[in-house]
Amino acid sequence: MKGITTLILMLFLMQTQQSQTKDTLYLWPNKVPGELKPKSNPIESLNKKGNVLRIREVTNPAMVVFEPVASKNNGIGIIVCPGGGYGILAIDLEGYEIAK
Repeated sequence: MKGITTLILMLFLMQTQQSQTKDTLYLWPNKVPGELKPKSNPIESLNKKGNVLRIREVTNPAMVVFEPVASKNNGIGIIVCPGGGYGILAIDLEGYEIAK
């Protein structure tokens, strides 16, 4: 469960494009169930082998809804969940890049 919520936080950290607007939806606005640590920003690190931005220590999971401008809206939506497992999330290569 914690792995899924961690993946969802990746959506929160996605960058916006000019053709999109975003809205952040925190999964738990108050205390996160089962989380032992207080809410804080995730720790970012850059993988030297592939220049992959990774995050860890996700304590405040959220979803970010990206909506296209009206002229590009076709009514279809997708959910992007970056990989990396329980230790890290590869947010740019498997999150930001796909969302853009």
